[in-house]
Order: sequence, then structure tokens, then C-alpha cells
Amino acid sequence: MTCSPWLLAPNFPAPRLVVPECRSTLQEEEKVEEIVCEEDAAIDDICCYITFSTPMETVLGLGLYRHPETSQQYRSYLAPDFDMVGDYVSAEAFNEGINRASASENRRSRVWYEYPSFTSSARLRINCWLPLYINGQHWAEARRYLPSSLVQLVALYDDDGSIDVMPELNSSNILDVFCSLLTSAVVGFTVGQSESSTPRSASRGKASERSVQIYVDVHRVFLQVADEYPEIRQLALRRLKEFIEDPSTRTREKTPDLGRLAHCLLIVDEITWEDLGPALLPEALRRHAVRQRSRGKHFDPQQCGSSPKDLLAAWDCFASHVGLVIGFCVMFCKLVGRPKGSTIADVKLKYDKRWGRLTDTQASNILHFCSELAKCNSLALILEMLYPSSFCRDRLEQVCELILWADKFGRWREMGAIPAARWPLFGQNAFPLLSRWKKDKARSQQCRLRSCSQELQWYRPDFYQIGYWQWVPEELHATMQSEHWQYWW
Repeated sequence: MTCSPWLLAPNFPAPRLVVPECRSTLQEEEKVEEIVCEEDAAIDDICCYITFSTPMETVLGLGLYRHPETSQQYRSYLAPDFDMVGDYVSAEAFNEGINRASASENRRSRVWYEYPSFTSSARLRINCWLPLYINGQHWAEARRYLPSSLVQLVALYDDDGSIDVMPELNSSNILDVFCSLLTSAVVGFTVGQSESSTPRSASRGKASERSVQIYVDVHRVFLQVADEYPEIRQLALRRLKEFIEDPSTRTREKTPDLGRLAHCLLIVDEITWEDLGPALLPEALRRHAVRQRSRGKHFDPQQCGSSPKDLLAAWDCFASHVGLVIGFCVMFCKLVGRPKGSTIADVKLKYDKRWGRLTDTQASNILHFCSELAKCNSLALILEMLYPSSFCRDRLEQVCELILWADKFGRWREMGAIPAARWPLFGQNAFPLLSRWKKDKARSQQCRLRSCSQELQWYRPDFYQIGYWQWVPEELHATMQSEHWQYWW
């Protein structure tokens, strides 16, 4: 069944058996008062902002705004960027809003790559929709709208600019869409709040209790979709393994977006951040060095001081606020997405106990970390947060080794595959690039002292200057002071 690419349609057949609510199995284990309080809070918080319908009355979803693809996303076949506007919308209200927007617009005045959209409660635009997973009962109906909603989120355009009504939905498209949704939100939480934010990142939603909860809602749908489509989880696992084991997959052609790769950790059990970090962090710094040089920034390790602190200070001036998106992904994995000792099934069970709502402690911890992460202007602080077992502010050798590696291989945009033997190793006491840099600095300092000593030889106290380039010994200068010499001089 096909439909207009801007409208939702229940493509899945209605389930024969109604999926039981998760709360019915938990009432014996939890206190009745706690259940009532959670359900009351959920009902007051989760409703359509247009019709005020609750999840028990209609199918709710998230209102989204889909940006047109950039040239890089178009060339790399990446999903576009999205804005989470922070509103829950029912499927009927979304279709009605799109129908009215399409009828009121002048089709000739609208650019071909723009969707018809309507206004959210925060005066933002909504042109896409994603069903919510609140509980099993709600998802039994909401999942029927999943294919048509994914059609809106996947790139719908051919090379000639015409709209493909029903593009092929495969595991790669679905995985890229969810990773792009989560990454776009994280950019607003971290980069958008930093001092070096761009207008594009600053325009996205800032970190708040509402926006963080919307991020968690997308994560819960992501987990459910990965369960219903096992090939998505297999693809995420394969991408992570190839990136860790094969250096040829760490190029921009094979892995265009590192933030989206980090979000693949949220749906797999086999790989943790400790496995991915040694391969992801150096590549992230290398790409950031390339971007900073393309923006006109300059960094030369030979022009820094002679201590590791001087090298770190020069790098912080060159590339501040690096690794913010990856830092949030790691923090969210440790706090909510993949706590220590928990599996994906445990995470889903914790979500379902509260209808996907975060606790006040979890929300406050995430907001506090976002504010602290946006203030980090030193690479040593960020690396200590991401990988505390290998990086420490008291021992900067590993940080400087990573800086020198990123500077060495971050001078050209198209580097190609870097051999595995030339990648930095974490947790070892050998720092070849840092040792070579120290030797070069010592050698250059010796050469500078030698040249200075040679120049100072012309300024001995027993010599006198009688012209700009003329120097004479002290005895000859005394003779030249006589009246006879002064007359001829």
C-alpha cells in the first residue's frame, strides 16, 4: 500500500492479539501508590498539543522537522539532519496539519526539496512524524504507522529532483535515520551551548528536561525497531566491528559520520565504549584538525613551548570544544543507555516500568553533564571524561601523543587508509611521537643557543664599534682617539 510521501498510513496489518501492557505484569511487584503517581504524571505529560489526546485515546508520535540534505550528505548517501521540536502529535492531527499546509501553499512558490509543514507550539515547523513507544498496548497500534513515517524521514528524491513515493526501506536506511535523529539532538545539547557554536548548531534545541525526554523517546523506539528488524542490530554490530578491526573503514568514505557510529552502541550488547574508544578518538581528533585548518586555523608543534603543557595549550587554542557529541553519547551510555553490567533487555525493562519516562535524578544528571561538557575547553578534560583509564590531567604524555598523531595525519582531507601499525596505542608507556618532538625541540634549542653565542662573540668588551659594520680592538681604538687620528678620520 502506497500513500502520499507527506501523509501517514497504517501499512502494517492490525495485530490479532492485543499486546498486554507492561504495567499489568509489574503491579504485583511495585507499590500501588507509585504506579498511580507515575501514570498520572505520564498522562499529564504525554498528550497531543493540538487535540490534547492521551495515548489511551489515539496514536501519539513525535513532531520532527527534516532539513534538506547538504551536499556532503547527498554525496555520502547519509540521512539529513532533524530538529526535535519538542511536541507530541497524534497521527490524525499530523495528517490534518499536512493536508491544510498543502492546500494553503502555492505549490509553484515552494522549492521542490521542501516538505509542507505546520507550526508547533514553540513556533517551529513540523514536517515529519515518528511513532512513540509508550507501552506494549500503544505500540501495537503505533507500529502500523512506522513504514510511512520512515518514508518521510528517508531521502525521497531522485537525481532529477522528483519525489519517490515509496523508497526502498532497508536496514541501512532505517539505522541511518535513527542515528541521525539522535546525533542531531546531541549537537544541540552540546555544540549548540558552547562558545564556538555555529548558527546551524545553535538553532537546534538546547538541553532541557523536555528535550532530553524527547531524546529518550527516540532511543526507546530505536530499541524496539531493532528488535522487530534484527538485521538493523546486525548491521550496527558489523559497522562497529569493522571500524575497530579494520583501519581502512575509518576513512570518511567508509564512515562519514563518527557521531552516528557512536550511537550504534545503544542497540548492541557485544561491544562497549572501551572497545570502540581507541579507534574512534584518534580519528575524531584527526578529522577535527582537518576541519580547523580548512577554516583558516594554524597549528605547528614546533612553534609551541618545550613542555607538554605548552603543546596542550597550543592545541586548545587551535581546536577547542572537540569531542562534545561523542562525549554525550558515552555519558548517556553509562547513565541510561548501557549502564555497567546491564544488557539491552534490562534497559528496555527499566524504560517500560515508567512508560519511558526518566527519573528526576537521571534527568538532572544528564543536564548537569551537558552544562559541564559545554564548558570544557581543554582536550585533557574531555579525554579524561571519555577514557579515564588512559588519560589523566597529571600525566599528559598520552594526550600529547594523541595531539601529535592528529596533527601529523590531519594535514590533508583525503588521507586514505592509515596502516594499523601507525595508530596510537592506549595504555602503554611508549610515546614515540612525543619523544621525537622533545628531541627536535631540544636540538632546535641547542642550535638557537649556538647561533646566539656566535653573535655575542662580536660584542666582546675589548672591541669597540666605530661604524655600523666596523669593529676594532681596544688598543687600536685608543690610538684612534688621538688628535692626529681624529683629524684624518
